[in-house]
Amino acid sequence: MQPEQKLLRSVSLKVTPQRTAILHLLRESREHPGVDKVHRMILQKYPSVSLATIYKTLELFKEKGLIQEVAASARQVGYDGNPEFHPHLVCKSCKEILDMPEGDFPQEYAREASEKYGYQVKSQQLFLYGLCAECQEH
Repeated sequence: MQPEQKLLRSVSLKVTPQRTAILHLLRESREHPGVDKVHRMILQKYPSVSLATIYKTLELFKEKGLIQEVAASARQVGYDGNPEFHPHLVCKSCKEILDMPEGDFPQEYAREASEKYGYQVKSQQLFLYGLCAECQEH
């Protein structure tokens, strides 16, 4: 059994070839593809999968905590196969989104929100915007 199939079962989701392929794509991708790109990539193996199915599947995966939605801006929404918190670097020129390893900095804010303000943090995202090394050269 593939790891993706085990993950789907662990959150009580029906295992289908399409769901397994979508989850595998996101877990293996270094990119943070949007819905349209996920759809184009899945169509190569499953030509009958509709865009609506991709939307529904991504929403379901997000609700079950299998992936996270990465909204770098109102027009740039992608999906990350790593649901654990980690900061992202966003290039303002080419729009590439890169993962960074987590440090202590964001956790301190979540702790303060809880202790000082009584706020129950459910999720968090951190984006650092700038220019990637390649765009700086051009």
